[in-house]
Amino acid sequence: TLCRDCYGYNRSKSFSEGWYNLTFMATFSDTDIEQLNVSFFIDSTDPRISRTEPGRNSYTNGSGFYIKFKEENPKELLITYNPEINLDLGVCVENRGYQECYYDLNLTEYDGSEIEYSFKITDIANNTDESGATEIIVDTTLPIINSLDYVIDGRYVSFEIEIEESNFDEINYINWNDNPLEEKRLCSRLDDNNICEEKKSFSDGEHNISIQVIDKAGNSIAQQISFFIDSKDPKIKETEPKNGFASGNFYVEFDETNPVSLILYYGNDNIGWKELILDLENDCINNEEDYECSLDVQLDDYDGQEIEYWFELEDIVGNTDESKAIDLDVDTTFPVINNPDDFYE
Repeated sequence: TLCRDCYGYNRSKSFSEGWYNLTFMATFSDTDIEQLNVSFFIDSTDPRISRTEPGRNSYTNGSGFYIKFKEENPKELLITYNPEINLDLGVCVENRGYQECYYDLNLTEYDGSEIEYSFKITDIANNTDESGATEIIVDTTLPIINSLDYVIDGRYVSFEIEIEESNFDEINYINWNDNPLEEKRLCSRLDDNNICEEKKSFSDGEHNISIQVIDKAGNSIAQQISFFIDSKDPKIKETEPKNGFASGNFYVEFDETNPVSLILYYGNDNIGWKELILDLENDCINNEEDYECSLDVQLDDYDGQEIEYWFELEDIVGNTDESKAIDLDVDTTFPVINNPDDFYE
């Protein structure tokens, strides 16, 4: 009962938070009753913005706008930076009593300039809270890699990268052959010519590298390179024949995991010099720890003369080894029995 024998009521009542559906009944007699239904929502706590990003004087490309606020019944979320944009509250996620929301904005027309932005949150009871105006720098232009050069020296790779970017942040790389994958920093600053020079060590084997240039606004561009590391020089362990006569049969044993070329050089100044490229698959046997190769060479042109020979071995990264040069007398003529019919009785 609000009042008796009265023609109106004008006082305050206290309600807890939430929705209410009220029915007001004015009774004039047992049969004469008038009703009126009223619905409303009680929200006595103002919304409160606790954090926004990006921070003051930071860089942005339009992605990563963030707001954290406390409000159980948000109705509208606005961001203002020149136009006023109504943001989707459906993307917000509750975390320990707070709402957290991330947004990406198209700021291309503001590239290279400073803007101010602010958030405004309104609840279902039209209570509001607004963040302070924050100045930020807009950069939506991707960095440019003008050149990317590298030199391999054993296990070390020296990089030289020239870029074009006014708001440079860092250069990182990912080695897709690593397990687990890990992003590593290559350069955090450039010299006066906008060049990053850095040396990194890599394990032996194949490497597929993604080099990424990132600016302060989060814009990035990547370039892929591949190279092979073989830090162990090839070694020729033994060759034959070592001395005496040569009939055309040669043998070589070497230690190398990634051989690409094995060449036999032989000859003299009188007849001339020749080279023979060995077939590593057919002329050699891979014993895991080393290779053994043998071949027959036609030496008839040098019969009765002295020759010099040596082997040259090259691996996948261009490291080489040469065997010691050896001098041999060539004899390819078979012996002849001059009296085959009467050398016995």
